[in-house]
Amino acid sequence: VLALPAPKETDGNDNIG
Repeated sequence: VLALPAPKETDGNDNIG
């Protein structure tokens, strides 16, 4: 679960979107 440059966090990962 890498911190990908996603516009919104809607995958339940540790991404700050």
